[in-house]
Amino acid sequence: FRIPAHTLHKLGHMTTGMLIRGYDFETDSDNRENQGVSWKLRKLGLSYCNWGFWAMQVLLRVEMALSIYCGVFWGWLAQFCLALWMNTLLVVSSHDFTQIIEPDTKDWA
Repeated sequence: FRIPAHTLHKLGHMTTGMLIRGYDFETDSDNRENQGVSWKLRKLGLSYCNWGFWAMQVLLRVEMALSIYCGVFWGWLAQFCLALWMNTLLVVSSHDFTQIIEPDTKDWA
């Protein structure tokens, strides 16, 4: 049950959640997560927005829309699932879970 649920969760992130989070990130001037980076870059005149993030969002959605239009959605979904699980495997395998957490730290990774 975990694999299909996680895959659907990430598919939902890709289709809607990342757009909402990206907009929130661009408009929120300062919080603990982004430290106001976008706001500071705009203030310095270095960047109007996070171009890399938005370009990747457009590419992901165009690729999905074209796969639906061309009738190869299932191939796109298989590629999405394979890439998702390969990346998840690489992230999980890069951590050493045998180390003991230091008693006074909150670092679990």
